[in-house]
Amino acid sequence: MSAEASSPPPGPRLMAEGENVVLDERGEKHSFIKVKASGKIKVGKLYLPMAPLVGAPYGAMFMASANGKSLERMESPIQDWDFASNVQETEKDNRSLLDANATNQKMGADEIEALKRSGKSGAEIIEQLISNSATFNNKTEFSQDKYKKKKAKKYIFWITVREPSARAVCQAYYDKGPDRVFNLRYDSLAVMLNQANVAAGARVLLFDNCVGVVTAGVLERLGGAGVACASHVDKPYGADALRNTNLDARHMGVLHSAGLASLLAAKAVAPSAPEGAAAGADASGAPSTSEPAVGGTQQAKGGGAGGPAQPHRPNRQLTMANAARELASLAHPGFTSCIIASPKVHPLSLLEHALPLLQPSSPFVVFSPWPQPLAEALAQLQSSRQAVMLQLSESWLRPHQVLPMRTHPAMTCSGTGGYILSGIKLASDDDCKAAKLAGAAAAAAKQDGGPAAKADGAAAQPDKGASAGKGAKRGRDAAEEGAEGAEATAEGAEAATTAAADAVVV
Repeated sequence: MSAEASSPPPGPRLMAEGENVVLDERGEKHSFIKVKASGKIKVGKLYLPMAPLVGAPYGAMFMASANGKSLERMESPIQDWDFASNVQETEKDNRSLLDANATNQKMGADEIEALKRSGKSGAEIIEQLISNSATFNNKTEFSQDKYKKKKAKKYIFWITVREPSARAVCQAYYDKGPDRVFNLRYDSLAVMLNQANVAAGARVLLFDNCVGVVTAGVLERLGGAGVACASHVDKPYGADALRNTNLDARHMGVLHSAGLASLLAAKAVAPSAPEGAAAGADASGAPSTSEPAVGGTQQAKGGGAGGPAQPHRPNRQLTMANAARELASLAHPGFTSCIIASPKVHPLSLLEHALPLLQPSSPFVVFSPWPQPLAEALAQLQSSRQAVMLQLSESWLRPHQVLPMRTHPAMTCSGTGGYILSGIKLASDDDCKAAKLAGAAAAAAKQDGGPAAKADGAAAQPDKGASAGKGAKRGRDAAEEGAEGAEATAEGAEAATTAAADAVVV
């Protein structure tokens, strides 16, 4: 057995100081924090030290201690209050119960506050409320469980520390303010990534105006292998969501930023000579999120070979040449998928310029919180026959309660997660012409063989002449042997004819 097969599986990821996390407060509120051993977080109405978070695994749950001065690790959010009852049927009913809390509950607000000040935990306070309730024992078992959960949410404060994945970040932004992400829900994000076929090695063209949530999802799917080009029309979009993730340099290394006009100009230039024409075309967008790789040090103006170095003043010509080469590498051979999540721009306008940048048979996805612009784009794509497999859909998400004898949909849910238009690009006339030109250029290069092949051919001319002379000699010898064989064959044929004639006469 190999060492890899015998090694134990990796354990859960642990939180480290300086990392970003998503703080889930009882499933009702999400917020972003940075882990600091000396910092504090707000749990309910308390500000508690953050030190217990360092070294804990993602997904760990914490609650405020009884004295309200620290965080304590817990295994279940509300312990035995959230048990799944095994009751299959009950003979009780709630018809005789009256909703009069002033008479049903013997404990008053002052007594409850006194219990809190005395250091009683939330579970102990709930036990006191149950024992002082006049109607608790008359409730059905289902109502008793519901009562316990309701009181637990009021008197027990717990948090769950989640890893800032694309799903968690999208859900946090949606819960804080759906308008900021144009009602992009995490299930809609998953549908977009799936329909765009985003995976390791893909080349994705992005138009993300949803605070970078879509970009974070694409980078997470690529895993550091492929290309993600965040494009824009006039100025780069904001990407606050990326700052709330823990994507490392390997994931971020595939992210580029380029203006749409720059990409189209680089696409129009032949792949063999991008430096001259594409350099002047880069006027409406930065070619990359990182500075182009140029010489680390440049000699000072007027200095000799040993002059002082100026590493912060790169040669402008080299910088523009690198930018042109990078733009050409993005535009050629094209992108394998496209995701448009820029509702402020009409999708028809973006699709008109984005589709030429895609390879034939590449999927594209357009997101919008409104169905009308997508319906117009769908009609235009159908009439122009630029794409197939066109589909306009709306994702639907509704949480359900799953418990014995009381499984049902939740009473409230989000209204909409936006609308999605998807399709697959067809090869255009320009794509066919470009393919023919590329094939012809490859055939011409193969036929010419290049300067080196010509030099080798010229050097091999004497050898070819000598080989031709030897071949001619062998040919003459073969011809003489063939003539002798022909004469022998003719004589044999004449003898056979004479023998046949004699046989006929006999």
